[in-house]
Amino acid sequence: MTQAHILLTGCHGLLGQRFVQRLTKDHFILGVDIHENTYIHGENYQYKSLDITNRKNVKRICEEFKPDWIVNTAAFTDVDACEKEKERCWKVNVESVENLVFYARINGAKFIHFSSDYVFDGTKDLYKEDDTASPLNYYGRAKLASENIVKGSGIDWAILRTSTLYDIDALKGNQNFVTWVVKNLQQGESIKIVTDQWGNPTLARNLAAAAWKVILLNRTGVYQTAGKEIINRYDFAKKIATLFDLNEWLLEPVVTMELDQSAIRPLKMGLDISKAERKLELDMLGVDAGLSIFKSEYLNIHRNN
Repeated sequence: MTQAHILLTGCHGLLGQRFVQRLTKDHFILGVDIHENTYIHGENYQYKSLDITNRKNVKRICEEFKPDWIVNTAAFTDVDACEKEKERCWKVNVESVENLVFYARINGAKFIHFSSDYVFDGTKDLYKEDDTASPLNYYGRAKLASENIVKGSGIDWAILRTSTLYDIDALKGNQNFVTWVVKNLQQGESIKIVTDQWGNPTLARNLAAAAWKVILLNRTGVYQTAGKEIINRYDFAKKIATLFDLNEWLLEPVVTMELDQSAIRPLKMGLDISKAERKLELDMLGVDAGLSIFKSEYLNIHRNN
């Protein structure tokens, strides 16, 4: 059987790493990222440095590799930085998608794109895939624009919307909400956590599994692939503290308005994942199950270092 060729952008990111870890002998991945050298090695995997905002270089890679699938995990996700660096946000989150989609069409490749609950305005308790998008901040507007590019591309595509992504970053050690909470509490630092922002915390490896399901089942359309439970950030942080036997009294409950953040945050951001679980034959993890997996690997890594 001929191996399916997958071009994976952002391969060094949290989600990209987890996608590569699920690679089988039936597929071959060319991972691309902006770094000169790769941090990932393995059978059926190669790496090339690529800035996906450069259309000429995207063209070269696509013509050489001829992907059957393009899986776009690359993104500029710092919401406050996106508000301040709008040009960079648009270039990475929108223009790069235009480049990838253009050459997906030429090469006949199918396209998987990851989006965010931030395309919604946070005024409902639960959002379905076809609810009206109305982003409040620049990051959300950029992600919505990228969705529209994909939807209008004329190729086979799937968009996976997610929320509050976390996992162990084995390569670069970048922080996400869970690692940030653990690190600060271990150091005895008090941290302010909002009580009025709700979402579905999502373990990155669970989201990577969803992307593989799209490929293996050859699915198209929009799917909300996020954690099974909807929880506010403060209660999520308390669960992290309890699991790691850390001092939850260091968690200072605040409301969003007290933080004076650059980007407006939508508040009620629950994603309805029933379609994804049904159509993609998935079991998305709840908070306790996801954190338990996270803790096991976290302790194993720190035990060996």
